[in-house]
Amino acid sequence: MLNTDQQLKTIMDRAKVIKKKHDVKVTIAVEAVSSALCLIVLAAVTVLLPGFDTGSTAATQVRYGSLILRSSYIGYVVIGALAFILGILITLLCTQVRKLKLAEELKED
Repeated sequence: MLNTDQQLKTIMDRAKVIKKKHDVKVTIAVEAVSSALCLIVLAAVTVLLPGFDTGSTAATQVRYGSLILRSSYIGYVVIGALAFILGILITLLCTQVRKLKLAEELKED
């Protein structure tokens, strides 16, 4: 039979395990929702851009060098910049969440 201190320690250890499982589930859900939102934002910006004339293969190859210079391609530049900035923000968010979790785990131990 376990004494009261041992029972309390067992209960606290089990509570930590349950909390960690819950935290993992929440993290997975947040990552899935944020990924879906990123895709939705990029798709919405893409749909809102004006239509593009693709032209022939030769004409397309000539235009590669002046992609940023043509005003009709500014949408691609904007989407690329937004996607890059969004990626940076998500990376920083994940880094901060990880730091907070590590600090919390160190505080509990």
